Amino acid sequence: MRDAHEALSLRVWRRLALPTHPGYRARVLVLGDSHVRVFEHVWFAISLPRVRFDIEYVPGATAIGIENRNSITSALLRFTDRLALSRHDWVLLNLGEVDTAYSLWKLVEFRSCPIPELLDEAIRNYCDFITEVAASHRVAVLSAPLPTLADQAAPCDETAAVRQQVSASQRERTELALEFNARVRAFCEAHDVPYLDSSPYALGPDGLVKQSWRHRRRFDHHYARAPYARCLAKQLKALFRKPAARRAGPTATERDEVHP
Repeated sequence: MRDAHEALSLRVWRRLALPTHPGYRARVLVLGDSHVRVFEHVWFAISLPRVRFDIEYVPGATAIGIENRNSITSALLRFTDRLALSRHDWVLLNLGEVDTAYSLWKLVEFRSCPIPELLDEAIRNYCDFITEVAASHRVAVLSAPLPTLADQAAPCDETAAVRQQVSASQRERTELALEFNARVRAFCEAHDVPYLDSSPYALGPDGLVKQSWRHRRRFDHHYARAPYARCLAKQLKALFRKPAARRAGPTATERDEVHP
């Protein structure tokens, strides 16, 4: 119900804002797991009224599985199809939360591999995907959200109950997410790919996600949308003001001029 209300608010705001801000100045394609639905929040229309965000999200998409064309989620196929069909000026990527909060810990049991080895594989696959997308698109990477679920999940909540199957504590999952983010960030910086890190804003003094960033539904593993949206919008505003250091191809506007 809350998601539907936010979507309606977004549509209403865009209608009100368009007379003041005619047309879109930039088109942004957002690819990721369910956490990218934060871009449905009305704050993006308020803060970035001339930016159009197109969202392609795949629930359960993982960094470790992003190179697998036969994965259960079919994330790679859906993302590559959308990249081929959409006209856009920027591509935002956001994967890794499912890995660090759940998938890698379960794979320890299935593969009998230690976490460091699985983390290496997840980062390698994700960075390969980033490289592939950046070869022909202007890309920015968002840090993976940190785990919000405490060590005890709700038995009546299906998603929380599934994630409760891993024995790692919230602190262990948080530390893994921070390491994942730090290494992906280092890769992006080495390859001139903008990296937007929300983790410092989400963390509290105790080293876990602060209460204000936790979803109002206690056992929802997503961030609270309002603070997350405000943080991302502020970072994106600064990013879009910068001149592009490099461009792999024409912008969406230029492509429209060539192919009306």
